[in-house]
Amino acid sequence: MIFSQVVVVENDDEGNIDIEDLSTKIEKHRDNVAAFMVTYPSTFGVFEEKIVEICGMVHEAGGQVYMDGANMNAQVGLTSPGVSFFAVPIIKVSSPSRNLHAPLNL
Repeated sequence: MIFSQVVVVENDDEGNIDIEDLSTKIEKHRDNVAAFMVTYPSTFGVFEEKIVEICGMVHEAGGQVYMDGANMNAQVGLTSPGVSFFAVPIIKVSSPSRNLHAPLNL
C-alpha cells in the first residue's frame, strides 16, 4: 500500500457518485484497483441509489469496498443494518463500518 495512489471520483449535480467518472477511472486503473471508500449516507446527505452497481463495478475490477457509517444518525428511522447496504450477502460490501462516536455525542 505504500505506493498506492488515491484517485478521486467526481459527484454528479445531485451529490451522487458519478457512475461514468467511476467507470472511466476503474478502466484507467483496472490493474491497480485496491479499494473504494464510500460514506453512507454521503456528506451531502445522499443515500446512493446505485450503491449495488457501484460495489459490483469495484468488485469486478478486483477491488474491495469500504463503507463508512460516520453518518449513521441519518439512518435512524429510515433503515437498519438488516435491510440496508450492510446486508453483505445482498450487495457484497467488503468492509462495512459503524462509527458510534458521532451519533452518541451529546
